Amino acid sequence: MKQTARIAMAALIVLTFIVAGCGDEYMTSEEDVATNDAGQTLRLAATPDNLDVNSGGAITVLAELYADDGSPISGANVLLTSTLGALGESKITTDVDGIAATTLTANGVTGYAVIVATYKGLQVMINADFYEGDPSASAPSGDNTGGFGDTTATDTGTGTGA
Repeated sequence: MKQTARIAMAALIVLTFIVAGCGDEYMTSEEDVATNDAGQTLRLAATPDNLDVNSGGAITVLAELYADDGSPISGANVLLTSTLGALGESKITTDVDGIAATTLTANGVTGYAVIVATYKGLQVMINADFYEGDPSASAPSGDNTGGFGDTTATDTGTGTGA
């Protein structure tokens, strides 16, 4: 069943790239994963993690939730917040594959968004960059990932994410 979830996620990512309409040189994704003492795992991803506000597209925010044995947790409510932009939904419910998704739009505002997902003491955080024009012009040190680089982290039991 995990393979089905990964195929669905890959299809969603490809669809996001098509809908977003941004050039592939800046299409990257951001993710964070946390596991609590009970072995439940929450993964949060944003694809792409940077978007030109003039494109009219949206960032896809995807949450995955798994039990300690790796089986998906369905019907679970994951709460989302963002420091910038508008989330399609702030409470998303996982499907039978343990996956839930929504969108994040800039509404014409540029800057960095911090997206946080929480579920029963688990918390994960990712970043997204809404820019205007060339994203590499505003990214430090020539990093075209919105200035955050690779912030992927795994929490080994604190339940607070990274």
